[in-house]
Amino acid sequence: MASSSIGDDFERALAYVQSGEGPELSQSALLKFYALFKQATDGPCSSEAPSRLNVVAYEKWKVHKALGDMQKEEAMSMYMEELTKAAPGWSKMDSDAGSKPNLLQGVTPH
Repeated sequence: MASSSIGDDFERALAYVQSGEGPELSQSALLKFYALFKQATDGPCSSEAPSRLNVVAYEKWKVHKALGDMQKEEAMSMYMEELTKAAPGWSKMDSDAGSKPNLLQGVTPH
């Protein structure tokens, strides 16, 4: 059987995260996952900075912008590397193996 593509592996990583399995993470770790997700799915940040008064939106924008011109595939790879650090063995886990906090709880994609 041929090995899966990075896009397929990334989709599996997203499904794992969205399933609610995995450890609780710090706010900075959640922001890193958010930025890598945005870079992998939308590419480099091209939007204007939101108001600093909107702290959450500004912090999300800042971490995404900091990734610069990183290629989508590199962001996918980094997302999976960070997920492996946070939840070793995630790729071997069954999505209905239990209910744990969502890694992106409280971080919306837009």
